[in-house]
Amino acid sequence: MPTKTIFTIISLVFGFAVFVPYYINIFKKTARPHIFSWITWSILGSLGFILSLSEGGGEGAWIFGLSAFLCIGVTIYGFFNGEKRITRFDWIVFLSALAIAVFYVFTKNAAFSVILVASIDFLGFLPTFRKSYAKPHNEPALTYALGAF
Repeated sequence: MPTKTIFTIISLVFGFAVFVPYYINIFKKTARPHIFSWITWSILGSLGFILSLSEGGGEGAWIFGLSAFLCIGVTIYGFFNGEKRITRFDWIVFLSALAIAVFYVFTKNAAFSVILVASIDFLGFLPTFRKSYAKPHNEPALTYALGAF
């Protein structure tokens, strides 16, 4: 088996494992995802998947596809069972992330793309951080710890 395939499988297994704690809490109905965070991450993962595939990313794009798929699942759950208190701050950071995503799609500079992706990811996290500060038991911390790792 080629080394690239081995690393792809490892990344997919670890990528899936990051979401396990969150999905366990979804099935327990204890997770309350912030819809704006998960929409942002769904869009970001989907864009990463599509753009990586279109540029010849091959197997390397699969982790983006898995992440997008799992984020979309949380987004759908969050639409029905997620955080319902949406603040002006949440709207501002969500719309900012969407605006940056437009630039990301058209950026051809790799270094600038990384900066844009990191910015979108950070902005996507802010509504969840705000919500989790007030309601810390509505988010499985292990998911975020594994994601940071």
